Amino acid sequence: MSLYLKGSQIEMYRFEGAAAMNGTLDSAAVVDVSSSFPDIQRQRSGVVDITDTGHGYVAGDRADIPNHIFIQGSTNYDGLRRIHSVPDANSLYLRALYTAENMTTSVIIRPALQFDEDWLFRGFKLHLSAASATSENLVISVDADAGSSFDFNIITEDMNTIQDIGQMFMEDPWFISRDDILYVTWANSDSRTWGLELLAQRLR
Repeated sequence: MSLYLKGSQIEMYRFEGAAAMNGTLDSAAVVDVSSSFPDIQRQRSGVVDITDTGHGYVAGDRADIPNHIFIQGSTNYDGLRRIHSVPDANSLYLRALYTAENMTTSVIIRPALQFDEDWLFRGFKLHLSAASATSENLVISVDADAGSSFDFNIITEDMNTIQDIGQMFMEDPWFISRDDILYVTWANSDSRTWGLELLAQRLR
């Protein structure tokens, strides 16, 4: 049976890169670079620099269509973060108010979504710059807030020979509990440039 709530907006979140989708941060201090962006400071927001050697993530070509990344395992920066810019191959500028913290190599970075309310996973779309030539699985799974006994896998797909894959506006979407994390991983050994879109519908 199709589950759809009229009036509940479907949200799209974009992620983009040219290396592995998932990894861990370097052991390095978060740096406040907000002073370089006075327009953002006037919005009572900020920009921080985090270190992730060879991350491969992309900020996006347009300010009105931002890319994101999700951090898990930090003290102050967990959750979905908008990528402001990518100054070099080892740094990411993220939109966030600065709080001093030294990141560790146990902090995970990857495409993911999490909300403080129940929601529906309505679909995804992944495009590669060229078809993958390596047998590696694209995985979409849930890290359950209730504990590992409730973790579950939604999709596991061998990406060998695939350039485009997706299920948009699923007729029977997946129910995701509040505070659960839906995440995506893929090794991308061929270093294809990828663009990933995730669709969410919050059950407000």
